[in-house]
Amino acid sequence: METAPIVGHKEIRTRLRQAVKNGQVASAYLFAGPEGVGKKLVALEFARALQADVRIISKEEKTNAIKIEQVRELQAEIMLRPLVAKYKVFIIDNAHILTKDAANCLLKTLEEPPGDSVLVLVSANPAALLPTILSRCQRINFLPLTAEEMAGLLPNRDGLDKEQLSFLATFAQGSMGLAEHYLQADIFAKKKEWDEFVQGLPGQSWENIFNATQKLSWDKEGVNLILDLMLYHYARGSAPVRQDIVDSILQAKQNMFRNINLRLTLENIFLRIKNA
Repeated sequence: METAPIVGHKEIRTRLRQAVKNGQVASAYLFAGPEGVGKKLVALEFARALQADVRIISKEEKTNAIKIEQVRELQAEIMLRPLVAKYKVFIIDNAHILTKDAANCLLKTLEEPPGDSVLVLVSANPAALLPTILSRCQRINFLPLTAEEMAGLLPNRDGLDKEQLSFLATFAQGSMGLAEHYLQADIFAKKKEWDEFVQGLPGQSWENIFNATQKLSWDKEGVNLILDLMLYHYARGSAPVRQDIVDSILQAKQNMFRNINLRLTLENIFLRIKNA
């Protein structure tokens, strides 16, 4: 199975290789950390070090959860002896989206795992897992990639210059997954557009501001990206830090997940910038 190159996490990878070498492999692990930092890649590397048969369990197409039927299939497979390898490794990707029934079903396997099997739960939201599951896994915490590590993965791609690489590494908060998402979303064109919009706000008419917020307010994903760009502009970019504006942007990001009028929230931010 071919995988992408792994960058970073040297201490974790060394620790896992040492566990394999010393025969001190746990029956269950939780790889916890931000999205897109390489947790599943490290899990696959771990499985290769064990020379194991590998099975990846993830949500099925057109679903948003890992269901109990999938865990029952895992339970049936885990009872079989490996065909050739010494171990079987089951990687549960995004384990936090297990349904309640699936999580309870998995718990039975974690309580009495076969000696030739290793379960690796991969999650960016371990708090969503049952405490009883957490207590039965050896937890390994993954940190975001550094800007230098991320920049090492991005050169010679998409014609990015040094300034763009630096921005993307910082803006994606150490997540290659987010960096890839932003590249697909044409992040540099959006950044240029919104830098110009923000800089031009003092001279904008009230009508133009209201029209802009009206157009934006229906697209939550787009608004979230724009708020992140504005946050970068005022908190990390070239603009003077304005804590009141930063606080307003952070409040707007929280409001997106509540039943609060998003248009009015945006208007408040834009008017605050206009009158600054």
